[in-house]
Amino acid sequence: MSYYLLSSRFRLCGWDRLPFALFDMADGLPDFYQKDQFKLLMCCDGMQDIDVNTLPVELRGLFEGWLKDGIIRECGHGSMLDPRQFYHRYPCRYKKTVHWSITGRCNYRCRHCLVSAPHARFGHPDTGQLLDLVSQMAECGIAHVSLTGGEPLIRSDFWQIIDALTRHHIEVDMIFTNGYLVNDALLDGFEKRGLHPMFQMSYDGVGRHDWLRGFTGAEEAVNRAFALLKQRGYHADASMCLHKGNVNTLRESVLHLAELGVGNLKVNRIQELGEWADASEEVALTADESLEAYLNYIPAYFEDDCPLDLMLDGAFSYQRDTPFQVGMEYERPCGQDAGSESCLSCSILKSLLYIGPDGSVCPCMSMAVSKINDWPNVFETPLRETLGDTVFMDRCAVTIKQIRDENGRCRSCVWADRCNGGCRAAAVCAEPSITAPDPANCHFYFGGWYERFQKVSRQALDHYIARHPELADSENSDEESQQIPNCV
Repeated sequence: MSYYLLSSRFRLCGWDRLPFALFDMADGLPDFYQKDQFKLLMCCDGMQDIDVNTLPVELRGLFEGWLKDGIIRECGHGSMLDPRQFYHRYPCRYKKTVHWSITGRCNYRCRHCLVSAPHARFGHPDTGQLLDLVSQMAECGIAHVSLTGGEPLIRSDFWQIIDALTRHHIEVDMIFTNGYLVNDALLDGFEKRGLHPMFQMSYDGVGRHDWLRGFTGAEEAVNRAFALLKQRGYHADASMCLHKGNVNTLRESVLHLAELGVGNLKVNRIQELGEWADASEEVALTADESLEAYLNYIPAYFEDDCPLDLMLDGAFSYQRDTPFQVGMEYERPCGQDAGSESCLSCSILKSLLYIGPDGSVCPCMSMAVSKINDWPNVFETPLRETLGDTVFMDRCAVTIKQIRDENGRCRSCVWADRCNGGCRAAAVCAEPSITAPDPANCHFYFGGWYERFQKVSRQALDHYIARHPELADSENSDEESQQIPNCV
């Protein structure tokens, strides 16, 4: 007789529509199974005899894989699972991560703030509201959060919130902060709790940061924060908001951030939203001006040996661990087969949601200031209800077919198999419909920018590879991998 036990790092759970999940508590991620596969997994409880030789061939192979990967182990009869490992069914549909604004206030007065924190437009929830929301997240099986604001570190109850998340086994993945309050005491607090989150901070150009942030000393503070995070061994990413006053600092800023240990930089033209909605032509870049600036910079990026991973809006992205691939977020192909229309328009929205300081629940943060104004509110409706069979969840799962069915122009478009409707956040910021086309994508393709970015990126990448012949010996050097792919 043979008995097997689920390894201690795993537990069994499920959600509506996805009832059979093996959850890895080490990385906070589930694997989903079919019913017959999951029934076999549930038998690994130390009590039921399993004769591997009598299993169907497919299940036997799966079972042997579980043993090899350490998901299960052979044990003596009567070995017991930890109570937390027993199957638990969550009362809603699956979401992995909450991007959570825990305050609408800030210690800066950023001229472009999406949530208008200088005026606390979205409020400042009290401690009780936030702790209750942590409990609601746990009830729904949320495993990860990233914290933002406003400025999340200004809260006097910050550690209460962190401790509540930890008690409920919700991982704090990332802190979005302006950096002013990043210091040794903060990092000591995380390490005391066994936490090591990533950080993302804004950096808006060498010598230009203070102006956009509306705070004298902001640039000095964020430089100090990046340096400290590097010294203490924390991963830090950066974002840069582009306008006419800092567009010419792009190359210098990338090199500066790389020296500070930044691993990834996202650059975006400031959109006409939030505090920037009424920005004058003297400071605001047009879409064409920002795209032209990106084209001018791409060769310099490769000349500088790609000092960090880079994304330029949706037009260009490059990751150093894939040295032969240049991507474009504006490209969102889902295969050429007849069934490709069933793909989700945005795979991120399947597992992510945003909760604002006023309790509003949106598929992503940009949608909080979109043309859609009927988002649910977690302070009024329990999160488990919002994550049920609701209009909200339907909006999170919009497919390419739905977009094409609602927009005849999209269905007949010559770029349809590359664009597939574009970004849902950009779409709803232009029109009050989750199936609306993304105007930025339309402009990118019909304005001739796609061909220009393909040409410039290809030439710059070829020159880069020619200067680094050692890359030709890497495992990615086959002819196929050197093609510019359809998507990131």
